[in-house]
This record gives sequence, structure tokens and C-alpha cells, in this order.
Amino acid sequence: MKRLLVIFTVLSLVLPILLTACGGDEEETYTATPIATATATTTVTATPTATPTATATPSPDKGPVKIGAIGPWSGPFAMAGLLYDPVMSLVEEQVKNQGGILGGREVKFFRGDDRGVVAESAAQAKKLIMENDVTILTWGGVSGAHFNAVSDVAEEYKVPYVGLGLLYGLATKKYSACLIGVEPGILDITSVVVDFLKPKTVAFLAYDAQDMHALTDGIEGVTGYRERLKAAGIDIVYEQYFPMDTSDLSPYLTKIKYLKPDLLFSYPNNPGQAILINRQIAELGGWGSIKYICGTEVGTEPAAIKVPSAVGTYSYSRWIPGSDEPGMKAFDDAFKQKYGKLPNYNQTYAYNDFWTAVKAIEMAGTDNRDKVAQALRSGNLEWDSAWGPLRIDSNGTGWYHSTIVQIQEGGKLVKVWPQ
Repeated sequence: MKRLLVIFTVLSLVLPILLTACGGDEEETYTATPIATATATTTVTATPTATPTATATPSPDKGPVKIGAIGPWSGPFAMAGLLYDPVMSLVEEQVKNQGGILGGREVKFFRGDDRGVVAESAAQAKKLIMENDVTILTWGGVSGAHFNAVSDVAEEYKVPYVGLGLLYGLATKKYSACLIGVEPGILDITSVVVDFLKPKTVAFLAYDAQDMHALTDGIEGVTGYRERLKAAGIDIVYEQYFPMDTSDLSPYLTKIKYLKPDLLFSYPNNPGQAILINRQIAELGGWGSIKYICGTEVGTEPAAIKVPSAVGTYSYSRWIPGSDEPGMKAFDDAFKQKYGKLPNYNQTYAYNDFWTAVKAIEMAGTDNRDKVAQALRSGNLEWDSAWGPLRIDSNGTGWYHSTIVQIQEGGKLVKVWPQ
């Protein structure tokens, strides 16, 4: 059952990556350049800063520090790799422009193309470790199953690894960490609903996958938000999971409108479903006093927020383009300076993952794998990421404050939580 869960852990990330890259507004689409051919044309000055926790000592080896990145650059998910290539190039350039790390050394990324196949994710991890002698592994593929396969290799070969999503048994591991965990997500959901939206009744509508059930039911000793909301006196009057390939949500939305909850909390798994919800709400004559919040970043897709009924609704977002928040602004400015346009929100995942690896190496003061792993899971690694302040705790879980935005006229996104 656990392996089934991790397959879907970041499906809400992967599908937006593919759909955003392959369609939508031209302004939001990035034409990626493979890292092997990308060249810098400007000097990037916006470089993330971390909370200093250790003094780095120069390494006698003056070659580049090697970082492995595992993901698909071929096969059906190849667009994910192409979207992440420019971020690799940007991070390499930023490290170089700040004078390097470990006494002036640059960083160099080595790619492991897993073609979207779980077994290949593990194979590429081994190759990067044995043949390329990387100091640390990053990314890991396009789903939780891939991340856990890479984590298993990292633990076996004692090589630090920064994955994107849920890793099982993370507290008992020594070399692995992940940016996105279930517990922070559950706590964020509970806080947003209880402290900000303050409904008495809630309807929950999500795509049918094990990660969605983990949020409601809880996992590995973490209480799900169903019980947490109940403890706060909030009643879930409707809870339904729809097939991930559904193209008509009107039967669910009709029932919800009839029940008249104070709040609808939805989890569409791709931009098309986010657009569909907004359009079908309008076709039903609007919501009246029912508040609506989209629990994934697909709710901020340009095509979704341009639907008239989206005005006044809310959406979860880790990153807000054009924000004045220091970490977000630093990433926006650096990316725009190098490539002439703002990044896609999917690229914030790569940026945070890659820079977290760099920060762990800096904190360790060496490229020794054991010491880098200790720094990664020291509980002291914290920096201003593209999602705002990001901390990796001593169990290897990433913690950050999620952001809630309200969609206003003209598709403007306004941060409303945390205030």
C-alpha cells in the first residue's frame, strides 16, 4: 500500500509540468535549452542566502563539486527534464558568480536520464555515484515511486540525496531528505481552513489517488486533516474523490451547491480540471456565499484565473511571480535576467532542490558525503528559497509556509495568507 501511495505523491506536480510546458499562454511557456548547450549572457547578482550555521573550510580538490540530477530527458516525460535544464545552468552560474563554494570551487551537474522508468531512476543513481563520483543526488524522477527508488540507493551507497516529494520511513534514514512532506501539508491545510477561512462546514473534492487519502486520513502516525478539522468544530459535509481522467465535474459540483457548505476545498490534478471547475461553477449559476479554494498550484494557471468565475476565489501557491518576498524575488530576478522572462512555477521545485543540495555542501565545509548528509539533516539548514524561508529538519523533511492567493480582476494574484 505504501508503494501505491508514493506513485501519486507528486502527480499533481508532474502533470502540471507536462501540461504547462505543452500548452497554455505563450507568455508562461519556457523554451528550455539543454544544460550542455546553455550559455550565460549576463551576470546574475541575485543569489540565495542561507542562515549561517557552520564555517566552511576550503577543500584541497580544486575541481568542480559534482551534483547528480536524476529525471527524464527522454521518453514520455522528457519535457520535465527540459524544464529543469535552464535551472541547472542558472544555479551553476550563480555559484560561480558568488565566488564558488568550498574555497572557490564551482558546481557541475551530471544528468541521469531515467526515461520516466522507476528502475532506471535507481540505475541512474548508481551510475552517478559509481561513474561520476557525485557528492550528492538531487531530484529523482517524476513521482514518489521514483524518489523512493533513488532514496533506497542513496541509503545503500551512503550518498546524500535531496528529493522533491514524500519519502517513506524518512525519520529512520540517514542520507535522504525531501522538500515536500505530508505532515507540513496537513498542518498547512488545517491552519488555512481553521485560522483564515474559518468555515463551519466544508466540502472536499479531490482526484482519487492515495496521496489525497493520506491528507484526509493521515499517514505514518500523522493525524489527517479530517480529524483535525473535526477537533476544531468544523464539519466535513461532503467528501468525494473523482477519477483522475474525469472531464465532467458537474455532478459533484451540483451536489455541493445543493448542500451549501461554507467552503469547497478542491484538489484538481491538472490545469484542465482547474479550468473545468471554474467554468462549471459559472454554468451552475455561481456559488453564492460558498467560498472556494483550490488546493494545488494549478489553480493559479493563467487559463484558470482568466475564467470570470475565478474572481474572488482562492488558490494554494508556493510561489508568487513578482512577489517582494526576498527568496521569491531573488529567483524571479535571476531567472529573468538570464532568460528574459519569469520562470514557470514548476521550475521553483528544481531551483529549491538544487540549491538545498548546494547549501548542504556549503554547511558541511567539505564534499565528504557523510558530512554533507549530516549537514543536510542537522536541523540547521535554512535558506530563503523560491518558496520563502525553507528549513530541512533533523528527520529530513522540508518545512516552509505555504501561500494562499486570491484571484482578482484581470487575473491578478494577491497574497492573503499568511498575513
